[in-house]
Amino acid sequence: AAAYPLRRTQLLFWMLACQQAGETTGRGLEPSNGQAITAAMLALLVFAAFAAGAFYPTVLASIIPLDIAPIVIPAACMYFFLSYGMVETTIFQRIRRLSDQQEEIEDLSAMTGSLGQVGCFSSTLIVYLGFEFHATMAKQH
Repeated sequence: AAAYPLRRTQLLFWMLACQQAGETTGRGLEPSNGQAITAAMLALLVFAAFAAGAFYPTVLASIIPLDIAPIVIPAACMYFFLSYGMVETTIFQRIRRLSDQQEEIEDLSAMTGSLGQVGCFSSTLIVYLGFEFHATMAKQH
């Protein structure tokens, strides 16, 4: 959104709305293993594009014109979180098929969910520190 200061609030709103819609929809889908892997690989590309756009907002603004940015960027956000929801559903569906014992499935599901939260926090912290480092280095030059 920093690449488009005049539309920043609008972009952030639609990105958040598309995040919620994408993840909720993705959790309701049950993709095959191949579909989940393909969606995850494409989501990594979208994530890389978002990271590059965050580091180089002027380049992003030159690649995606202002008139289509309010459509393209939230749509990419929705795809990323749709894929996230699909992969998450796939993981928990696989856990259910691992054992016939309900207690074992519940324990494994709880551990997976907890580790997912730790991973989410850790990745958020790493990205934040990366952006802070980048901002500090940019100020020095």
